[in-house]
Amino acid sequence: NEELNAFIKNIINFIKNEQMFNDFDYSNILIQIKYDIFDEVKFYLLNKLKQYRKCLELFIEPNSHINDRIKRLFEWIKDIHKGLINNEKGMTMFKNDIINNIKKIADVDINQFESMVKEIFPEEKKKILEKLLSEDKAICLKYIEVLVKFINDNLNNEEEMDKIKQDSESTSFILELHIKLLCEFEKKEEILTALEKNHLYPYEQCMKLCQENKVYDAIIYLYQINGALIYAVDICINRIDEAFKQFLEDVQESKIGRASCRERV
Repeated sequence: NEELNAFIKNIINFIKNEQMFNDFDYSNILIQIKYDIFDEVKFYLLNKLKQYRKCLELFIEPNSHINDRIKRLFEWIKDIHKGLINNEKGMTMFKNDIINNIKKIADVDINQFESMVKEIFPEEKKKILEKLLSEDKAICLKYIEVLVKFINDNLNNEEEMDKIKQDSESTSFILELHIKLLCEFEKKEEILTALEKNHLYPYEQCMKLCQENKVYDAIIYLYQINGALIYAVDICINRIDEAFKQFLEDVQESKIGRASCRERV
């Protein structure tokens, strides 16, 4: 591997140092590359040709032979974004390429993905969430959990909380989606803990989701924090009543079962 990496590095250095090469030459060299082990060379040439979509495809390919691809992917995205600041058309195309491949990029490393979105694509956050939601809800939930953790970690940070509250629509959307996906993935036991940690969850939307999915402990909590103690107590009584009825049914079935056994004996 070391010898191969050294060989590939020498090829790239040769191309870099050959001042007579132009885009036509780079394209011709690309055509000659037949094997995946030369992905580093291919990436260098594609980058020189500003074929960023194909560069991105190389990075997000799980079997890619790009060295240290996870770290370099997000560094590369930030570098290209910086280089396109004054190129509106190029920036639009690049953003579209990112959005179109958002699931695969997020799946590479969810924490670096969150950092990338926050740093260079903050205005596209909702669009990115909706795209992930339509393509892979499991990855979407992972991303949301990172966002929720950031909010929770900064509840006592006035500066960050001011920013979060200024973007209240996006924050509410994220938190509501968090509860929705926890319900869909049968992680209802996590909902009460999530609500207790963070007071920013939208009350009405969360109450509706919890009622639809029968998350009773969360419903009781939401009633309590809203001052509707009578409703909370009413649900507690109903739950106790249901549990007692179920207990009686289980006892009755047990008696019937034992009687049936004795008859057979």
